[in-house]
Amino acid sequence: MERERDLVANPKNASLILTTASLHEAADEMERLVEEEKERQSSNANDRLFIGVMPAGISYCDKTVEEHGDYKKLAFLPYDTLKLELREDCPEDLARTIRKDAASIQAKAGELYPVSATGQTVLLGSSLPEIVEEEEGLSV
Repeated sequence: MERERDLVANPKNASLILTTASLHEAADEMERLVEEEKERQSSNANDRLFIGVMPAGISYCDKTVEEHGDYKKLAFLPYDTLKLELREDCPEDLARTIRKDAASIQAKAGELYPVSATGQTVLLGSSLPEIVEEEEGLSV
């Protein structure tokens, strides 16, 4: 039985026997390598990404590409709508990182968000209907 599960190959008169156990080991190693590559790409994306807190929203730019004398703009997240505006030419590895960061900010809709070192804040999602209704209820 065990012999039936073995894979035998004879390239240039050299015998190589791969058992199912060694195939599982190889699959585990491939999975580990894929995870390492994903982490490396994520780290690379974090090194390339500039996230700027601007007066009207969060700006996401690629530090490795210059466009019009500045970092190339990839996406923008307005404070009032919290709707991510992702450019079509944004590389996928950076888009994943941008979406993840934007989601963490979008989850804070209705909260005050610091936009300066002097303590200025903005209300995240201030134009969203549920936030407007909540704010109107507070002011009555």
